[in-house]
Amino acid sequence: MYSIKQLFLKHHLTLATVESITGGLIVDHFITQPGASAFVKGGFVTYQNQAKKDWLGIADSLFDQQVVSEKMVRQMISLGFTRLQADVIVASSGNAGPTMLDGQPIGYVVLGVGNKDKQLIQSYQFKGTRQQIRRLAVRHAVYLLREFINTYY
Repeated sequence: MYSIKQLFLKHHLTLATVESITGGLIVDHFITQPGASAFVKGGFVTYQNQAKKDWLGIADSLFDQQVVSEKMVRQMISLGFTRLQADVIVASSGNAGPTMLDGQPIGYVVLGVGNKDKQLIQSYQFKGTRQQIRRLAVRHAVYLLREFINTYY
């Protein structure tokens, strides 16, 4: 079984992240590993909606809908791909609490992985504290990334 790093090196791919709920924890998961600079380009932490607008260029009209949604994550991947110019983008959006957000319950998380042609999006309902929810999101983002690479490369 290949590690994520080995998969990226084997296929000559680069990785970048566009994170909201995870606040940089996904990219941190990879850059704590020796040799990560061989495949990790970096990432954006777009925690506030204004950052999503300013840094990614997400249209105002998308914020009239649910912010934590498959549609938002798809846009984060597409615009992140344009801005960060990596081969593969991982995106995260969700509600870690303490209250509901746009009608979404605490623990609702949408994760996505994509490239210029394909996207794999998955929704989850996690339980736990803010930190537990965020850590579970990172773990599942890594699983989703592995699935994406193994499926499309």
